[in-house]
Amino acid sequence: MSDDFEWDIHEMLVIPLTQFERVIANSAQPSGLDYHAVRLIKALLQHGLNQERSPKSFCELPPSVNAEFGDYLSLTLSSKLGIRLPDRLDDKQTVDIACLCNSAWDELDCPVKIGSLTRVRFLLQELLGVKKLTILINMI
Repeated sequence: MSDDFEWDIHEMLVIPLTQFERVIANSAQPSGLDYHAVRLIKALLQHGLNQERSPKSFCELPPSVNAEFGDYLSLTLSSKLGIRLPDRLDDKQTVDIACLCNSAWDELDCPVKIGSLTRVRFLLQELLGVKKLTILINMI
């Protein structure tokens, strides 16, 4: 490809989107893993098309992408690993999971707490490099 070649993003999004729409419409098995993967891809392509048209530099994922991703993830985990995720409309189970995750979300923006020895090791690693630090630690 030459340096002056320019990708047509719109075309790269629209052509596969219409092809995947036909795959979904002609699907013989509308509940299989491949079907849900195609629906997720279609939702992501549609989101990309909306992002291209948007004046915003970042567009939040629409509920359609979240729903398709949730369906695909749930089906994949149940068919491949035997893990059943709670129904996202079941408030009791989703609230339980949200409560379990609250502490992780609360600490997301907090600085990482490390001990003084670990901090010294990181500083030495930055100053000396990984190989020299390994040799130094082995000498001690």
